[in-house]
Amino acid sequence: MTLHTGASRKNSRTALTDRAIGIVRRPSKRIAATVILFVGGLSGGCAEMVAEGHISDRDTSSPVQNVEVLASRDGQAWKKLGTTDGRGAFWILKSTIPANSKIRLKKSGYYPLDMNDSEFVNSRSHLITPTGQASDPFDASTRVGDEGLTFEEPQP
Repeated sequence: MTLHTGASRKNSRTALTDRAIGIVRRPSKRIAATVILFVGGLSGGCAEMVAEGHISDRDTSSPVQNVEVLASRDGQAWKKLGTTDGRGAFWILKSTIPANSKIRLKKSGYYPLDMNDSEFVNSRSHLITPTGQASDPFDASTRVGDEGLTFEEPQP
């Protein structure tokens, strides 16, 4: 039978603690931990400096590539801020977006979508409507009256 003194118990606890925090005491592990914390800090900070999101087709929900993101302030000319990639994603520095501006999402074959800058920055998903018939169920021949929807025959 071995008797443990208080000193040996303390040493065994110290040994466990040393093994548990051994990662911090090794220089290569310490550097790795520092890099991970630094990169993690950057990624959190970037979210506050960047407006990012996706633009999709309203009818098919598929991503729309090459959508121009434009900004205009006080009726000035539209300035191009960026374009969506092949996945319909955009990534724009907030510092390039003029304060109190209008944002327009524009692509040939789609109706332009206008919004204010805060709506654009705070929303990560935008739907744009194609100009084709599939997305326009209420065309010129559709009327809404007291009796509900009515359809008129198109004029030749």
